[in-house]
Amino acid sequence: MKSNIPFLLSVVLTTISCSFGLSQTPPPCNLCSQADVDNYSGVFLSSISISGEDITNLDGMSSATVGSGSAYYIYNNPRLKSIEGLSSVISNSLGTWYFINNDSLKSIDLPVGSTGLEIRDNDMLDSVRIIDFSIELNVKISNNLYLKSMVLGEGPSNVVKSIEVSSNSSLRNLDGLSTLIDVTENISILNNPSLAEFCGLRPLLITEPTLPLNISGNLFNPSNTYIITDGECGNFITNGSGFATLQEALAAATDYSFIKVTRDVTISDATAFPGGQNLTLVVEPLRTLTLDAPFTNEGIIINHGTIRMLNGNIFTNIGPSVMTGNLILEE
Repeated sequence: MKSNIPFLLSVVLTTISCSFGLSQTPPPCNLCSQADVDNYSGVFLSSISISGEDITNLDGMSSATVGSGSAYYIYNNPRLKSIEGLSSVISNSLGTWYFINNDSLKSIDLPVGSTGLEIRDNDMLDSVRIIDFSIELNVKISNNLYLKSMVLGEGPSNVVKSIEVSSNSSLRNLDGLSTLIDVTENISILNNPSLAEFCGLRPLLITEPTLPLNISGNLFNPSNTYIITDGECGNFITNGSGFATLQEALAAATDYSFIKVTRDVTISDATAFPGGQNLTLVVEPLRTLTLDAPFTNEGIIINHGTIRMLNGNIFTNIGPSVMTGNLILEE
């Protein structure tokens, strides 16, 4: 028989009726173990806090329903690996959801119907995918050490009220924001030390060029104008356009063009970088160009990142080169 104690606790919490802002300190847990989660039977009426040393999943919440809610906390769960049980709950909620300090959680992939979402201090979190916004959403994603992929907006509305992305050490790009239709207030992108690619904001800024952006403390900190005019996405960028392959970029290049390697990318076919057009290939800082086939440079190469030659393949440099980065030859 399922316990009704968590239900009674949630009823007591109906007195908490004010709106919770982001970056709140979590209250004491009322679901404090895996057994509490598995035996849950009730309605989220105002607030609920899930925190326990042995909690590994939230499957027991899959049949829960939500009331008029204001704040829901999933925090300090060192063994939590899955939050799939919350999918239907979150999609129908009206409050703010907090995912804080869950050290084993590697992905968050959820539909969100709430008014607020904060994801912070989850050290192993690798990817975030939030879709199907039903109302304007405040989003804060901060201090997730290994976060590399972040997608906001694959549903029918894709309207966000505000976004803050801050202090995510491994985040390199904002590609996952490219499907957003509107941000009604502002965007803050702060102190992400590996972040240099902002092309994911370009579609939004083309329609809203004066959208308030607060961008600072990142590896690169472009203006609205720069993102609009020079912000195309692609592994290779030339003349303001992005391309998936070097051959596509070469076909679009004109005399004296720079072709920038803006992503970690692998070339598996024998390639000659031509010299006839005075082209320059630039491997940007923190980027790796991996070559799994012979490569001949007849143009100009500037390497500020890393060039890796795999399986004993030969790098032949006929043209001028500047190597401030690494050239790694692997057998």
